[in-house]
Amino acid sequence: MRIVKQNRFKNLSELHKEWTEAGVKVSRATTHRRVKEFGYNCRIPLVKPLMNHRQRQRRLTWAKEKKNWTVAQAEKLIAQVA
Repeated sequence: MRIVKQNRFKNLSELHKEWTEAGVKVSRATTHRRVKEFGYNCRIPLVKPLMNHRQRQRRLTWAKEKKNWTVAQAEKLIAQVA
């Protein structure tokens, strides 16, 4: 339980490896069950890293450049990216 609480964002493989190194002999399935019993789930965190000042400026500049685009221009860009 302590290993899970120390870093809630570790994935199942990392937790299993730490438990094995600590001398606990369990399977991955047992590790998964125990983590669930402790009330933790295997989920991707909802919080994304914040953008720094330079990234915000570049995004704003990009948006201002594309503000008056036609639908055809936007579709062309989407087709290039996809």
